[in-house]
Amino acid sequence: MSTRKRKRGVTVTLAELVMPVHVNIVGTMYGGDVLKGMDMAASLAAVRFARKTVVTASSEAVDFHQPIRPNHIVEWNARVVLTGRTSMIVKIEVMGEEPLSGDRYHCCTAFFTFVALGGDGKPAVVPELIIETEIEKADAERAARVRDGARDRLAHFSGALRKTTLSDSNDE
Repeated sequence: MSTRKRKRGVTVTLAELVMPVHVNIVGTMYGGDVLKGMDMAASLAAVRFARKTVVTASSEAVDFHQPIRPNHIVEWNARVVLTGRTSMIVKIEVMGEEPLSGDRYHCCTAFFTFVALGGDGKPAVVPELIIETEIEKADAERAARVRDGARDRLAHFSGALRKTTLSDSNDE
């Protein structure tokens, strides 16, 4: 039986006006600025949920569906959608908005994984997420697939690294 606290998800919304300094040579918002905003919104959602220091452990591939234009509003919506013992997966949806008409469009969605840290800098237990609605269930299922994919990538990378390290040591 779990002795962890149970807690509802936390949502964080950040918004910013896209200024000329945020725009690349083709006249759209830099992808790196979009990613930076995703990491910021997601980390704030994770901190507010866990009430602990958090670090970004991984992010899912991000596919940009619509570019965000200068003088539009970019909005990052981040919500904790799945928890492990010491980790949280946060879903981030990025929206663009033409400020005068109010027309909104979807830029991208991704899942970032965070690990909570205790005062000693080691992974710390986070509350268990309460999942109730159909949307929350669907997001948690998608996040579980993201988590499983990240674990597979890590296992593959670790195995490849071990092989490389072993073959390098045999060359001496």
